[in-house]
Amino acid sequence: MSTKEALRKEIRDVPESVLDEVLDFVRFLRARLPAHAVPRSRRALPRKYSWEKTFAETAAAKEDWSDWDATLGDTHDA
Repeated sequence: MSTKEALRKEIRDVPESVLDEVLDFVRFLRARLPAHAVPRSRRALPRKYSWEKTFAETAAAKEDWSDWDATLGDTHDA
């Protein structure tokens, strides 16, 4: 039996009045873990596009960015 299975079995037998405390403790333990140690969801992550693919997708969208032209002179580099 895995640790998770054993924990699930134990939780089934815990009175409802204690479950809030158990949940608080689990959240406390997770908060202490380094960010990279918290397991991610098992759902598939979105595929990342290459820069070339990103550029091609953006160019194909033919969006109107003319409103942003007014911001071109906003820099101090001029």
